[in-house]
Amino acid sequence: MLSGQDLYFKYPHGDEVYNVISVYLVEGTNGELSMTDGESLDLQYFSPTELPANLNERAQLIIKKHF
Repeated sequence: MLSGQDLYFKYPHGDEVYNVISVYLVEGTNGELSMTDGESLDLQYFSPTELPANLNERAQLIIKKHF
C-alpha cells in the first residue's frame, strides 16, 4: 500500500488529497475491463516489461517501488 507526501495532489480548483493506493501483482487475467466510475477514459492491461512511455509521475513512483 502506498500513501503519504509522495502521493499528495492539489487539483486546479483547490481541493487537496493524499492518495492511498493498493497495488496487486497478478499472474493472469480473464474477462473484460469495464469502466463504471464515470471518470475513466480508457482501461488497459500492460506487462511490467511493456509499459507505455508516457506514464505520469505517480504511476512511475508506484512501479519503481514495486518492481
